[in-house]
Amino acid sequence: MEIIDWRDKDVKGKDLDLKRKLMAIRLRRWQTKARAQTSYEANLARAAQELERLKALTGVPRPCVEQALEIYRQALKREIATGWPVEAMAAAALYMACRTLKTPRPLSEFMRFARDKTVVRRAAWRLGELFRERPPIEEYIKAVAARANLPASVIKRAIEILEGNRRVAAVRSPWILAAAALWLAYRKRGALVRLAEAAGASVEGVKSAVKKMRGGEVYEPAEEAVEAGRAVGSLRLTDVKGAEVDVGGKRHTVTVIGGGAEVGRSRRGKPLLRIRISAEVDGVRSNYTITFGRYGADNTVTGYAYAKADAERLSAVIKVLTGKTPKMRRASIKCFRSCLEALARYAELAGAVTRWLKETSRTPN
Repeated sequence: MEIIDWRDKDVKGKDLDLKRKLMAIRLRRWQTKARAQTSYEANLARAAQELERLKALTGVPRPCVEQALEIYRQALKREIATGWPVEAMAAAALYMACRTLKTPRPLSEFMRFARDKTVVRRAAWRLGELFRERPPIEEYIKAVAARANLPASVIKRAIEILEGNRRVAAVRSPWILAAAALWLAYRKRGALVRLAEAAGASVEGVKSAVKKMRGGEVYEPAEEAVEAGRAVGSLRLTDVKGAEVDVGGKRHTVTVIGGGAEVGRSRRGKPLLRIRISAEVDGVRSNYTITFGRYGADNTVTGYAYAKADAERLSAVIKVLTGKTPKMRRASIKCFRSCLEALARYAELAGAVTRWLKETSRTPN
């Protein structure tokens, strides 16, 4: 039994004054720390305090708070709450508890008292996977694959891809997620439309999920380095002569003189891809270097270039060669995987691009 409970009242049942209430809060905090022996218990204790706070603010009945704590405990055991803020997951658990006990409250009512409303919404979706009694996402993958007549090897690869995208799964329809993961694992021409039909979803919805999942992909064969429909090495840089393009509201004329690519390493040994391009933009000839690397836990492909007075001209060169407009901020240029895939079409760059993508991809053990 707690010595310092959640009610700020004395032994006669009277409310404590402000000074004693603050003292009770401090004592309650120290009592919680003293009682918690493991990180699991500490996490659960923090969730209990957060649920009491939400109860006081929203006026939900006591049974809902108890049910929410049970939901939170199950989420901890299944490692669903791992990595989520306690505040967001507790609010989501209370929302699910109210629904379970047939006293539903709108999610916005709990989001009002959270620092990050978006995280609360995502946490509610994540808990929904556990308590709506729907099959796990892997079952949706198998169902869509069966409708699209895909082999077992593709199903296995799609499940591996999805394992690296669990946070995306918190905010997407399981049918759309299944179609997106299967397309990333299969990538044959016409497969996207077929998978969207099998999942009962739109092609645009699947494409949107693919864009979100691409960075977390765990399997990336070398032949998938180039976007479907584009042939590696099918063009030459020197074929680009007098091409006109709009960048920053200005019209630029670009002629590419030459270029090349090489795989190297940073001072810390990180594999990098350096693409060098010589071009003439509006009559001004310059040599440009774009350095690509893999960054973050999701191994995202990102390229950087620095051009003090030529940032806009370099943007024009990249847009002419790739059809993509890079991000430009002062003297720096930032571009992504789609730019690199487009650059792989040029014979002078194709070999190094394909080799670097293969060497830096994450393949399953």
